[in-house]
Amino acid sequence: MSALSNATHCPPVVGQALLVSTTERSVGTVITLTCEDGFRLTGVERITCHSGGFWSSDFPVCDTAVATTSTVWIIVVCSIATLMALAVVVCAVYMLCMSFGDQKKNPDKIREMRNDKIRMYLAETQNYVWSPGDVEDVCPHTGQDQVDADGDDDDTASITSASGTTETTNGMSTRVSA
Repeated sequence: MSALSNATHCPPVVGQALLVSTTERSVGTVITLTCEDGFRLTGVERITCHSGGFWSSDFPVCDTAVATTSTVWIIVVCSIATLMALAVVVCAVYMLCMSFGDQKKNPDKIREMRNDKIRMYLAETQNYVWSPGDVEDVCPHTGQDQVDADGDDDDTASITSASGTTETTNGMSTRVSA
């Protein structure tokens, strides 16, 4: 008989990414084999050490795992999130471009909206100092003042303040009289 038939131990289990349940290699030892994360076991999961120093089967192989279900879901979710973010950016750029286009197409409307905001601000201010040229096309007044627009579409209006001062404006210049 040869020396191999009387062996009391099997050879070490070796393989790339192969994990063993125990390092024991004596006759009768059963080893459970698994693979590291990201690998898939191809072959038997359990081997036994037989008398004579050989394992019951060839060692299994750990192959690179194909994409798992969770990996596929991660890819899908990230792709959808990326597309949604891109859509938001495209919409924001479109809206910004449209607002600039409106300013170019309707400068009078934009100026009117700006002047309305200025008028509202000045109307809320009790004591104001106004110089012609600070604001174009503005007819300032306070809550105590009375605005007298003559309604003849020539953009003239008069303001009589509580102190008795009258300001007349035609949208370009202002005349103040006592």
